[in-house]
Amino acid sequence: MKVKLGILIRKARQNKGLSQQNMADDLGLSVASFSNIERGITDITVSRLNEICMLLNMKMVDFFQEDESYISSVMDDGDPYKTPTNSKIVQMITKQQEEIEALKKALQTRSK
Repeated sequence: MKVKLGILIRKARQNKGLSQQNMADDLGLSVASFSNIERGITDITVSRLNEICMLLNMKMVDFFQEDESYISSVMDDGDPYKTPTNSKIVQMITKQQEEIEALKKALQTRSK
């Protein structure tokens, strides 16, 4: 799973025209650390994946689609939201991403 996720992150990054250096800088990582994520060497947390998704303008569920042809089409044509699936993992990740966004809004409101 780590390797597949890393490959998808790399493809999405390349399609956005970003370098590993760009991503590493924006994530506060060394290039080597980000490279390890893309190569599937480093485990990735949900929060780190969320950060990567924000930089790539994607949703976390895009990385967990069950249909390989869908993944390929997402990476090729840049439309990551055209065919959602109903798998439990996609639903779980969508819910987690919504919770993260709600927490961000609550923190922003609280700090005002």
